[in-house]
Formats: sequence, C-alpha cells, structure tokens
Amino acid sequence: IYFLRGFIYFKSDNNKDAISFFKKSLDIDQHNAEANFFLGTAYEEEGSLELAIESLTRAIELNPDHADALNYLGYIYAERGENLEDALSLIQRALEMDPDNGAYLDSIGWVYYQLGDFDKALEFIEKAYSKEPGDPVILDHLGDIYYKKGILDKALEKWQKSLAVDPGREDLAGKIERAREEIE
Repeated sequence: IYFLRGFIYFKSDNNKDAISFFKKSLDIDQHNAEANFFLGTAYEEEGSLELAIESLTRAIELNPDHADALNYLGYIYAERGENLEDALSLIQRALEMDPDNGAYLDSIGWVYYQLGDFDKALEFIEKAYSKEPGDPVILDHLGDIYYKKGILDKALEKWQKSLAVDPGREDLAGKIERAREEIE
C-alpha cells in the first residue's frame, strides 16, 4: 500500500510525499527493486542526485535486468559528464533489452555527445527522434549536436521545436538567441 501511495504521489508530481511513501515501502521490504527505482527517480526530480544514484544503484543490484534503472542511472551520469564509461555500459545493457526505446537511444547518444563523439551521438539521437519526434529533450539534444557540428539552421529549428513543446525552458531561449546571432 505504501508503494502504491508513493506511486500515486509520484505520478502527481508530488515528489516529497512520493519519497516519504517509497521509503516507508522500503522499510517493510528493502528488496523491492521497483520501490528503489521510483525512489531514485523522485530523488532525481527533487535535485537530490547522490540519493538518486544510491537508490538506482540499489534497484540494479536487486534486479540487474531493470532496463529503466540502468538507463536512468546512465543518463544521470551523462548529464553530469561523469562516469561516462559506466554510463555507456549501463545504457548499452538497457538497449540490449529494448533496442527500439527512444529514451534509451537518446541516453546513449547523450553519452557519446559528452565523450565528444558527435557523429555517433547524432546517429543515436536521430534514431531516438524517429521514435519520439515530439520529445523536447530529444529535440534539445539534436539542437546541441547540430550546433557542435556547425549546422546552425538545424540546431535553431530543433531548439525552437523543443521550446514550443516545453515553453518553460529559459536555457533554450538563450541557445536560440545565440544561434540566431551566429547565423546573421
């Protein structure tokens, strides 16, 4: 019951209460990989990255084939630009289980971006885009790659699409302005 309440709060974007109930669930059954996974995602959304990493690592220890946990932990590392070889390995394992998952394809592409391999990054993130063309994160990542490759018109287009889907992203407005200035 605690897990279900935590899940309801999590789906309602109430991460504080979700964390509380996932922790109560784990007090009863510390071997619950799903509770550890969702606790980790709630922590990440709250900005508690070290606690998120701890919980996601625990979920993977309990279920080494937890593709979502493998991907999520790998993506956190990629976003932070750290443990990139571990991130690559984690996300590759997730992709072995679900090779057509757009989120996983985006994640591995983002690892390659962080490693400076923009061609490989573009290959994977374009595949992700073909699976989920309206995802604002994938659009943003495509814009970043095109920008690094000097394809400013495509970068601008993808960032504008991303901003249209997720208008609250102030960082995108800055990227768009910078690209416009460089195009002129």
